[in-house]
Amino acid sequence: MKGWIIKDKKLQLVDRPMPLLTRETILVDNKIAAICGSDIGTILNFGAVDIYKEGIILGHEFAGAVRQINSLNFKFEFGDKVAVNPYIPCKKCFNCKNKNFNLCENLKIIGAHINGGFGEYSLMPAENLIPLGDLLFELGCFVQPVACALAATEKLVTDFERSLSEQMKKILAKDAKPPNILILGGGPMGLIIGYMCKETLNAKIIVAETNWQRKKYALNITTEILAPLKDQEKVFLNQVDIKTDGGADIVVDTAGNLLTLAQKCAKEKGRILLFGLKKGAEKNQYELTRREAQFYSWSDGKQCRVLGSFLALPYHFNQAIEWMKNSNHQNFMRSLVSHKIPLSELEKGVSLLQKGEAMKVLVTY
Repeated sequence: MKGWIIKDKKLQLVDRPMPLLTRETILVDNKIAAICGSDIGTILNFGAVDIYKEGIILGHEFAGAVRQINSLNFKFEFGDKVAVNPYIPCKKCFNCKNKNFNLCENLKIIGAHINGGFGEYSLMPAENLIPLGDLLFELGCFVQPVACALAATEKLVTDFERSLSEQMKKILAKDAKPPNILILGGGPMGLIIGYMCKETLNAKIIVAETNWQRKKYALNITTEILAPLKDQEKVFLNQVDIKTDGGADIVVDTAGNLLTLAQKCAKEKGRILLFGLKKGAEKNQYELTRREAQFYSWSDGKQCRVLGSFLALPYHFNQAIEWMKNSNHQNFMRSLVSHKIPLSELEKGVSLLQKGEAMKVLVTY
């Protein structure tokens, strides 16, 4: 079977023997995958953290069909359509014992520590497979990003409702002015979170993005699109102030290194959600996000509530399946796809994303 790995810091297509079935695993015939921004960071060696084990087949957003099972796995049958939860917690550490599996101190990730979806076949732990039911394979490769977005949105909405319960009742009843939510970074994850917040909170969404390609896709959720420029921060902050009438109620940083800017954009007692991860981010932002920190910050004479969101819990993957049964949600996710390429041309998809000429690239088999 063929699969893509990194060796000597280069992306390579290799031929590997078919993986052998074990008591705890199921062989999946991969049908479709998606290239994630974190894949690009790993391939080009600028990822937030160096977790990739050289020689492992890449890819953590993928779906396929059950090819082989053993007699112990009664949950699946040959041909079942499945998506993958790529996170394998140790279930022994302090965080795992407290059900915070996404914060596992020994977390293994499919596509980094264990062979992933950029290969023709994958040998997956049975408990990491999510039945797709009637959903198409194309939607199955979105289960992981949707699960992570649901986890982030859940955290944000829960915290927002807890502090503004009476106001939220009016908002949800559409009797009050909806909250302003500024999304810093108009990539796929930023737009998915924006879409969910718009639907859940009846929020006004504003997207800050410089890439022309991403701006086009941002129109799927809002007409309020700003372009922050490094040498014109004051101009951008003035635009945010005007659009939000004094500062955003919620700022979502999906870039991974914009906490300082987010603090400047938020209103007094506003919320800041840290979602993206980026190597070298100031203020130890990676650790704040990775540890799902929750704290109050004081900056520019304003107090803001900062929340970190990292990966997703197992139940979020089941929620993702239910969320994508909605036809409107399906259409939105499909609207993010800019390119479809065969597995043999993975390098082309990586190049398109690196140059900022693609949004979501799907890999077919």
